[in-house]
Amino acid sequence: ASANQMAGNGFFWYDTDQEHIITSAIFRNCGYRSTEFNQYDSSPTRGCGDESDIGCTSRSTVFGFLTHSDQFNPEVMQATKAITFENCGRRFFLSDWRAAFQDVESTQSGRTQNWFDADGSVSGFYEPSLIGSGLTDAGNWWTVDNEVVYDPQGPLYFIKQSNGPERGLGHFRMFFDYAQHNQVGGTICGNGSNVRCDPLGYIRHAGTQFAGAGLPVTAAADIVGPVGGFGWLLELNEGAPREVRFELIEVKPDTPLLLSIAYPLGTSFTITANAAFCTDSPQYRCTEQFHSVASVEDVRSSLGNAYHYDSSTGLVTFRIIQTPQTFVGRPDFFLPTYSDVGKWNSGFALNRFQRDGILLPMMSYGPWLDLVADCPSSSSNNAYCAGTVQDMTNYDICPAGYVQEAYDRCCVGDQCVYANGATA
Repeated sequence: ASANQMAGNGFFWYDTDQEHIITSAIFRNCGYRSTEFNQYDSSPTRGCGDESDIGCTSRSTVFGFLTHSDQFNPEVMQATKAITFENCGRRFFLSDWRAAFQDVESTQSGRTQNWFDADGSVSGFYEPSLIGSGLTDAGNWWTVDNEVVYDPQGPLYFIKQSNGPERGLGHFRMFFDYAQHNQVGGTICGNGSNVRCDPLGYIRHAGTQFAGAGLPVTAAADIVGPVGGFGWLLELNEGAPREVRFELIEVKPDTPLLLSIAYPLGTSFTITANAAFCTDSPQYRCTEQFHSVASVEDVRSSLGNAYHYDSSTGLVTFRIIQTPQTFVGRPDFFLPTYSDVGKWNSGFALNRFQRDGILLPMMSYGPWLDLVADCPSSSSNNAYCAGTVQDMTNYDICPAGYVQEAYDRCCVGDQCVYANGATA
């Protein structure tokens, strides 16, 4: 075999259920050299080319992402710090191996690729940055403000974390229509198997700026994206779900994740956080039922056990937090941090993966959050409520007179207010 059949890659991020933190690394002479990939280095000797003795394949990249799957999707899994590129060609590539020999649609794993660039040495911002998929079919999920930078190589989007006070990344997996979910990996949403994985709805950032194209929600309903804003709004094609189960939650306690869903007017709710492998005792509690509060602001500042129902719009909003695996209270419910100890003083309350000053939230298998809506079922699909919900296209989350400029910021002139109430 000739050299131009070699991969010549630096590092490939996996697509699910792994954690990687790379720091103080130099990548040298990696990545395919072509006029299409000269955005960062235009040297005629950069990377590797088509030479039979010192070349590489045209799909060579410094950082690659596995994106062939709709079934297996990324969580919050990868971070870097102090990365140096020396004489490199293509730096980024969302790689679906099927695209080498056929036309393919974007996948759920491709649209949800993400990365914490702890010092901005990858994005070029040289400050903490979030990196997300640049695929067109992800809608405006990753374009959270007008300073987001588009990278055509991945494609990716680079986001300045400092542009908002509580920006971060969060993840959960949803179950709301088991007739669809139970087909994943078979007749729909496969692992590179060329079966359909059509959207069952969309999720987007709250506010009028993000009305329209959101992130597709498929039967493999892994959602990962920017948190710390005004919240995420879930809109499903068949209406409001009668029950939603959230698992594999990953979110830091200082980057709030709020979720809103519109329901038929008059709907009531039972929302419960549940621990796994747990028996109630005087020391530890296994479940916590959410209570109603007067405003979305109260939800945001809560411990993660509150919801708000807007009786004029039908919109329910609640906060999703990462709870310990085997208890939710000690015995009172609490918002755990990374310094809280685990059950019976063993280990830590929250899973994490950390090294060299970087911490990634790490999901636990078992605990879950349930939302149950008290509504009559639809005659066409009993997974959904009967009745219509209000159109949220013009639902404004900004104070009167302010205009939304980002997923976490509203401004009037030079005066801005953030989702957490801070002003600038």
